[in-house]
Amino acid sequence: MSVVDEATAMRIAKAFEGEKFVDDHNLWIDSSLGVQQQARPWVGLTEQDLEQLCAEHHIIYGGYVLTFAKDIEAKLKSKNI
Repeated sequence: MSVVDEATAMRIAKAFEGEKFVDDHNLWIDSSLGVQQQARPWVGLTEQDLEQLCAEHHIIYGGYVLTFAKDIEAKLKSKNI
């Protein structure tokens, strides 16, 4: 497999004006920029991240909050990968 050339990327970007998508090569095309860039790997939240967010929003960390946060993260990951 080969990566598409810049001219092809520009045609694809114009066809999907304003959209971003990932192709078979794990590259994303942003039509506003007309360029391909390597898609960043998914990075999830750590338990420390979740604890900090709970503290900032005065939410008791643990139990259902952790489960809910992980479910949200899994849904976002499925939509973005």
